[in-house]
Amino acid sequence: MANIKNSILIYLGILLFLIITYFQFGDRIQKYFEIQEVETQNEETVKKAIVSPNTTYLDVPFICQAPLQTEANWVFHEESCEEAALLQTYLYETGQKMTAEQANEEILNMISWQEANLDSHHDLYADEMKKFAKGYYDLDDDDIKICAAGIRIIEPGHRHSTRTMCKPDIT
Repeated sequence: MANIKNSILIYLGILLFLIITYFQFGDRIQKYFEIQEVETQNEETVKKAIVSPNTTYLDVPFICQAPLQTEANWVFHEESCEEAALLQTYLYETGQKMTAEQANEEILNMISWQEANLDSHHDLYADEMKKFAKGYYDLDDDDIKICAAGIRIIEPGHRHSTRTMCKPDIT
């Protein structure tokens, strides 16, 4: 009988310890598992993209939205991510390359074009981005492919990066 009482007390002690631990560290434990799940999903997405014929990751050279990467350049280019993404796409499509100085000058030209044609330099949503791409690079509708035909998607990534993808499976 004493062994049973001791066993029950041990189990209750363990249970109490687990409850206290959960309330003390539960949020951290839950966050840890959420992060693990997201990392697993990211790994699976990359594996699928590599094997899937419906998605292709393109080797697009990265251009920072503040190409000179100085503090003053960052202040000026805080809102230049769409321009950098469009420039990356254009350079990829045309097979061209640019130095950081050339990219900075090109982005400044893009900003001037927006101020003259879109009334200001601001975050661009899809319709304005299409208008900007067509107007700045003098493209017509045939140059801007329909999604199902394999449009180049400029996908926002982390705060200071983007990637360009061809996703023919988007409708």
